[in-house]
Amino acid sequence: MTAGPWDVEVDRAVCIGSGVCAGTVPGLFRIESGRARAVRENGVPADDLIVDAALNCPALAITVRQAGTGTVIAPDDADGG
Repeated sequence: MTAGPWDVEVDRAVCIGSGVCAGTVPGLFRIESGRARAVRENGVPADDLIVDAALNCPALAITVRQAGTGTVIAPDDADGG
């Protein structure tokens, strides 16, 4: 796992509101008005479940980046995203 902190972005224009993210990390993601949003977007502590949520998002609407550098952690080409 890449050390945190991380920045987490949900592209609400792409999100289909499946709720996979909110079910995986309910403390970070919520469904509002039929779309997901991250309750906290910047400086999020590293957690493998956040990567799981990004990789399992059916719309690939979640991007996880290393805070400060912007390096994409998930999804990436190696993960099929």
